[in-house]
Amino acid sequence: MGILVLNYTTAEGFFVPRLYVQVESIRILKLQGGPNYACSFLSTAWKSPEDKEMGAKPIPIPRDLANSKSVLTADDFYDQTIFGFAYDALKAVWQSAGYTVEDYYPRPPTPKTYIYDCSGYNFRGIKCAQ
Repeated sequence: MGILVLNYTTAEGFFVPRLYVQVESIRILKLQGGPNYACSFLSTAWKSPEDKEMGAKPIPIPRDLANSKSVLTADDFYDQTIFGFAYDALKAVWQSAGYTVEDYYPRPPTPKTYIYDCSGYNFRGIKCAQ
């Protein structure tokens, strides 16, 4: 899983038509004085998903695009996995910088990869927005 950033130009001036960005690390910190968690996500980029699989060296990206952050409550973890939140935050960072992004799934998602049941309700019994 990752995202594809369309039409990226590196700091050295090289054009990459579809930059592959993947979350590499996640840091979760409990905020004092409340039930919230501060989450920090670090990502790495490659020229393509195939380059990553072949063991190619990552492409350097600016720190402000490599790092994304989110604040979550304990109940948020019932709605989505931590990687779902990480990729939502990552997409928001790239989109706010003016880039077009697409989700990348190496294999199409199956019903087993979701935590929603078939009727569209999450574990707390709340109807999920589609």
